[in-house]
Order: sequence, then structure tokens, then C-alpha cells
Amino acid sequence: MNQGTIKDRTKVIRGFETFETALIILDGFLIHYNFFKPHLSLKGKTPAEVAGLKIPFKTWTEFVRMDR
Repeated sequence: MNQGTIKDRTKVIRGFETFETALIILDGFLIHYNFFKPHLSLKGKTPAEVAGLKIPFKTWTEFVRMDR
């Protein structure tokens, strides 16, 4: 993750009322960044794909709607 990306997110997080809420949002962003967002430097793959991790979801919608 590059410094600009983290800086952009932490500006938004400062506006949350509780630290716990900020952590939940940051965790969601990290999942998005590593599992769903293709990276140009990785030739359009996600970091998870490059690492060989297999997840059963291709989108946030699939992830949120999974049976728990």
C-alpha cells in the first residue's frame, strides 16, 4: 500500500466518533485493497491472487451476502 493511499484514508477516519468504528472501516478498506482491487503493478491482479490465496468471492456483494 502506498503512502498516499493510507494518508487519504486516515483523513476520513479522523472524522469518526469512536476508535472502534474507525478500525472497522480501516479493516474493510484493507480487505478491499488486498482481495478485490486489481493493481496495475501486479498486472491487474490483486495481492491475494499474486500470493496464491483462493477466496470464494469476486466482489464485495458476494462477500457481504455470503451465508454465515
